[in-house]
Amino acid sequence: MENKENDNDVMFGSWIAIALIFIAVIGTTISVFLALFLLFCLVFGIYYFMTNDRRKLERENNRQERLESLEIAKYQRKLEQERILEEQEKAKEQELHKYQQLRKDIEAMPEYEHWRQAVFKERGRKCTRCGSTENLEIDHRFKSFYAIIKEYGVTNTNQAYECPVLWSVDNGAPLCKTHHDETTSSIYRQLKMSINKI
Repeated sequence: MENKENDNDVMFGSWIAIALIFIAVIGTTISVFLALFLLFCLVFGIYYFMTNDRRKLERENNRQERLESLEIAKYQRKLEQERILEEQEKAKEQELHKYQQLRKDIEAMPEYEHWRQAVFKERGRKCTRCGSTENLEIDHRFKSFYAIIKEYGVTNTNQAYECPVLWSVDNGAPLCKTHHDETTSSIYRQLKMSINKI
């Protein structure tokens, strides 16, 4: 009976020893994992703070590059707009030059002088506004010279000769130079010529 109790005590003691060993192993394992976790946190924290300035610098550089790209794109758009405006101005100047040359060529045609004389004959040799008989010119009163040229696509003297509206006596009226210069078409023409000379 006493041996049985001793055996029970030994067995009980053995279980306690095993439990204590198990607890020690578990505790050690937890301690190791905890130590590793703390070490990882420490290393990560050091890495994060050491690289924080570099990340800030990279972000700033990226922001600066984006701003520079936007500025370059804006500048390129501005250059393109200026180029388009310059081309439009050149095209207008060329068109004006062609028109001025065509007008000179048409006014040098015998038909133009015949038209002028026909208007004088029909309306009289005096300004239809003030009655002056000096410095008389012929005004295209209903449809301007430029409007006729544009509307009928006249680009040379042959086409001008074939354009009956250009030689219509009803569209002409004698005006003195002062009143002729006050007409809308003359003011526009003089303005365009003055701009072209600048």
